[in-house]
Amino acid sequence: MLLVTQAPIGMSFGHSSRTVAEATVPAPGPPHVDTGRAGWSVGLMHHQIALVLTSLAVALLSACGNTPSDSRSWPGAEWATSTPEAEGMDPALIQQALDYAFEAQHNTQGVVVVRNGVIVAQRYSEGRDAESLGTSWSMGKSFAGALIGLALDRGFIESIDQPAADYLPAWRGTPNASITIRDLLEMRSGLEWNEGRQNALLYLDPVDQVAFSLALPLGPTPGTIFNYTSPNSMLLAAIASAAVGEPAREFAQRVLFEPIGMPAQWWIDGGGNTMGYCCLDARTRDYARFGLLFARGGAWRDNQVISSDWVMESTTPLEGAPFYGLQWWLNTNGMMIESAPDSLYAARGLHDQNIYVLPEEDLVVVRNGFYQRFGNGETIRTGSNIIFTRPANDWSDEDFIGPIIASLGQASAANRLDRTTTAADSTARAQAKAALESARLH
Repeated sequence: MLLVTQAPIGMSFGHSSRTVAEATVPAPGPPHVDTGRAGWSVGLMHHQIALVLTSLAVALLSACGNTPSDSRSWPGAEWATSTPEAEGMDPALIQQALDYAFEAQHNTQGVVVVRNGVIVAQRYSEGRDAESLGTSWSMGKSFAGALIGLALDRGFIESIDQPAADYLPAWRGTPNASITIRDLLEMRSGLEWNEGRQNALLYLDPVDQVAFSLALPLGPTPGTIFNYTSPNSMLLAAIASAAVGEPAREFAQRVLFEPIGMPAQWWIDGGGNTMGYCCLDARTRDYARFGLLFARGGAWRDNQVISSDWVMESTTPLEGAPFYGLQWWLNTNGMMIESAPDSLYAARGLHDQNIYVLPEEDLVVVRNGFYQRFGNGETIRTGSNIIFTRPANDWSDEDFIGPIIASLGQASAANRLDRTTTAADSTARAQAKAALESARLH
């Protein structure tokens, strides 16, 4: 069932029929990816062109007197809803995507589709509704990356190119002292780690997951090899905490969650350390707030919550690993979803907890899987307090996001640029597929 709520027509700029929404055996780890230039320069060019087109669109709106503050909706305490038709989307294709997401084997708990700042479609599994909590798993990495940007914006961190050891004293005077904050953000720290074989060791450590991460030995030279590594993100939260002088999740609550109206519960380990690589619980529609923040260049109404420069850098392809930015997955050259524009990016987690963002279409889509907490109800990873989700068996981003992109019509098609088919591009695409599969499974 496609859940939308009708309201009288009357809002300007085509935003009609809106109202306020009512509560309704571990696999091998990813291969190490050499950071050569294969498939990167063309993908970066496409990404940069898409960013320029988005900026031009905003400028044209401003020139016409339609600035973001008066031409687009923002959620308040509740979201406004609309129809797909009113927001320029084909309802049949939206229905197709929802039907796919809720096929039994996919174990989907909730889906929310947002365009122009309003919910155009939402659906929840039997026994769950708009108030049900989901969990992030590795979507939390994108939030951890944002904490670094927020600390940088406020002058708590001088540069992401400074040594991580400036904030992690245990690394001073060790080989790991050569690792920069950027290396952690880019998943190129050089820490010896196999996500497939070792990720459970990190999650199940009930005492001090920062100490666990700091103790990892150094392998490849930092900054040279992409290797998806959850301890990198755990340490980013630790750096944010050390830099700002308060627990990372409290910093996030104050400067991120409260400004965008996002109720969230970020898990900590037994030592009180924010689990930056995972485990941020929220309602499906509230993850969409984070996606909307990035879709709109870090702004929320009249407040620049996080700098537009950080949003751009976070979503710019890495040289040698063009499918990744700073804790975000990127669709450079269609490496994530071939039918989607290059400018699409996503926060992704185990069992396909996903936030998809397409900035130039002001589109955010969130999918959460079935979630259950075990233990005493506290968000502290000790004892029997654990997170449980069901796998999205045989999940296909193409079959889910593809119809939603297609529902936008020719406007979306025009944003897909010709893509390369060189051998180098094919190699990068294969690397992206392997890395993404690891993120989906771990």
